Amino acid sequence: MEYLSKRSRSKSLSPSVDFKKSSSPSLSSLTRSEYDIMFDIMNKYILFEEDIIKYEVCGNFQLNDRNEIISYTINEIDMEQNKIKVMKEPNMRLNCSHKSPYTSHIFHTHPNKIYPSDIDIYKILKHDLIKHSYIISTSGYFKLSFPSYINIDEIRTIDKNKLTKILDKYYFDTNPHRGRIYIKNYMDELISSLKSHINNILSDKSRNIFKIKFVPFKIS
Repeated sequence: MEYLSKRSRSKSLSPSVDFKKSSSPSLSSLTRSEYDIMFDIMNKYILFEEDIIKYEVCGNFQLNDRNEIISYTINEIDMEQNKIKVMKEPNMRLNCSHKSPYTSHIFHTHPNKIYPSDIDIYKILKHDLIKHSYIISTSGYFKLSFPSYINIDEIRTIDKNKLTKILDKYYFDTNPHRGRIYIKNYMDELISSLKSHINNILSDKSRNIFKIKFVPFKIS
């Protein structure tokens, strides 16, 4: 049972990172791997010195013509407002919001529980612009994918109580860590249950297939 401990990072929080223009050797390649990009975001926007940032950060990815991520932007105003709120009330845990319009690839951080919320799942299903949604934590990242979108009537056929039970099960299975760490067998069960529950209600299964995977960060 391994998970990333607190680690230090730079004090600067850049609202935008362009991998083409960065002077950092680790960001110099146009074709950085998806894993490296998610790991970089985790180090910039979750871990801070010896503490973990308690608010979420939302952002959009920009792609090149080969559908490779080349840069990202974050909702800086939203992040700054959350910073102020946390300074006033340290125990607050704050969600983030994405800038409009969405891009096809979006992300947000989960500094607390590592698994998706029901809202995260509904978002990628109902927005036609969003094709991939990344949820980044200290343990790794989720990639949710959906090629199209479904209408409100189909959204209503999703049993919300069952969806909540599937997500809550990971929380209780990983006690006393309460969903904050990666445990492979419980994660495999969570992913299988989510895919089955969502895909079973889709009317056009040849066109619409909900996909979800989790990629754990390697610990040195």
